[in-house]
Amino acid sequence: MFENVKEKIIMKFDYIYKLKYADGITYEQNPSKECMSKEISLAEYRKIVEGVLVGIPISNIKGIEELLDDMRSDVMFSDRFKNRDGSPRNKALKKPRDITEIEFYMLERDINRLKKMDNPFEFLEHSTEEMKIYRPDGSYVTIKAESGKVHVSDSRKNTNSYITNAEDFLERISL
Repeated sequence: MFENVKEKIIMKFDYIYKLKYADGITYEQNPSKECMSKEISLAEYRKIVEGVLVGIPISNIKGIEELLDDMRSDVMFSDRFKNRDGSPRNKALKKPRDITEIEFYMLERDINRLKKMDNPFEFLEHSTEEMKIYRPDGSYVTIKAESGKVHVSDSRKNTNSYITNAEDFLERISL
C-alpha cells in the first residue's frame, strides 16, 4: 500500500531539448535562458535518474514512453512560438515545422547535484516536509522540502517564491 502512495507523488522535472529540422538545421535550448518543465511521477523520475546516471539518453529510457510522447508534444507546441534561432515569435506558426528528431537532456546542474550524492535515490524516499513560520501580524513564510528541492514562499507576496536545491538552501543558512 505504501508503494502505491509513493507512485502518486508528482515531481517537477526540468529538461532541455535539441531539435533537428527536416532541412538539417538544429536548435538546442540554452539552459541558462530557458528550460521546459513537466510534472511527472516519482517512478518516472527514478527511471530518468537511473538512466541518465549510467549514460542512457532520456529518449532511450524504457518504461517512460507515454511521458516521452507528452514531452515531444510540448516541444512541438513550443516550437510554433519560436523562430528557428530560439527567439520568440509575435504570432504562432499556422502549421508546425517538420521536425525529424528531438533529444531530451536533464539539466547539468541537476546531474551534478545527483552525482555529488552518496545515494542519489535517498531524497526520493523521503516524503514532503512543510513548515510555516508565523509573524506577529499573522502572515507567514512557508518552507517546503520535497525531492531534494526547497520552496520558500511568503503569504504577503503570493506571486513570489524561492526554489533551490536542499544543499544550497542549507549552505545559505549556514548549516
